[in-house]
Amino acid sequence: MKKSVLSIICGLVLMMMGMYGCSSDEAVQFHVREFANTGCKSVAATRGDGLHQESIEYKALANGYLSINHVNACFNCEPGELKMQATISGNEIMIIETEQFAGANCICPYDLYCEIGPLENGDYTIVFINGYDLSSAKHAEERFRFNISYNNSLKGKLNIKEW
Repeated sequence: MKKSVLSIICGLVLMMMGMYGCSSDEAVQFHVREFANTGCKSVAATRGDGLHQESIEYKALANGYLSINHVNACFNCEPGELKMQATISGNEIMIIETEQFAGANCICPYDLYCEIGPLENGDYTIVFINGYDLSSAKHAEERFRFNISYNNSLKGKLNIKEW
């Protein structure tokens, strides 16, 4: 009888450990995923008249993520590593785009893509920051900001400027 009571207690303890040990209630931290860039694009690839339209295309994805495509973002022709980083504070999302260094005396357009999240439905201000290096905040400057109302059907485009 002692063995069966001990077996039942051990079984219950193992079952409870399994229930709490495998819990998925842990909150996923806001982050950037799926970063990509096109590399330096030729002038012919952007527009035939020599002007480039810089824009932001955004779209809601599954599980609270937002895709961001920064079309024709200007960076050095030899930037080293390009990065996108994002932070959230309240309802303000900061997207920091950086180049590692300016290795040449020219600029060219790049398309930078990332997915950020997870987000809850609601209103957000998205702020784009250009920086020289992630570790050097003194070289960072705000480029532009815009507002969105995040929901699962969100899709839009913001034209920034021609250059």
